[in-house]
Amino acid sequence: MTHKISATLPALGAYTIPFHKESAKLLNHFTDKELNRLSKIAHLGTATAVFTGVSHSRLEYMLLQCAIIDLLPKFNLGTEQFAVSSRVKLSGEGKQISSGAELLKVWSILGNLGHAQYTYGVERSLLSHLRRDSTAKRFFLSIINQNDLKRWSRAVIENYRDSEFHWVLAIVKIYQHFPTGSHDKGLFLRTLKDLLLHLAQLSFN
Repeated sequence: MTHKISATLPALGAYTIPFHKESAKLLNHFTDKELNRLSKIAHLGTATAVFTGVSHSRLEYMLLQCAIIDLLPKFNLGTEQFAVSSRVKLSGEGKQISSGAELLKVWSILGNLGHAQYTYGVERSLLSHLRRDSTAKRFFLSIINQNDLKRWSRAVIENYRDSEFHWVLAIVKIYQHFPTGSHDKGLFLRTLKDLLLHLAQLSFN
């Protein structure tokens, strides 16, 4: 499975980003409707209303991240320090990602899918509401079925870790968009566990 997106990106110009296997599956699942939503979100949120020249979208930001990941092997210079083509084993459950580049692209896609309109401004408002309203917080967290991710998300809310809240929204999106018991749902939640949870909280077989 392959998915390609061509765009004109800051510093790189016209560039076509290839998405293979896991990242392509993620993009194909969320469809063009979600990418269109990201294209309407200003990466710097409300700052775009004040400063000119900073109006690139959240979609452009995500594509730039993925393009840089795609270019990493070209920075290799004969060493293995930037080698990202090998398979990556996720902690626990024996799940694997086809390559390090794919894992990085999946994280980039999920991290950007979690952002709301006007990014941190709106997210901080929602975060503040959840901290004040215990009923709303309980309902919000009830969407997340896995206890370790639920504990992490609750800590983000209760400790007002605003820079991490978009990851909580990404977790919720996975639960809402993938059916219960879906292999892909489990895989993408596992990738987020490996990114977000402290090493001591991860289980290994």
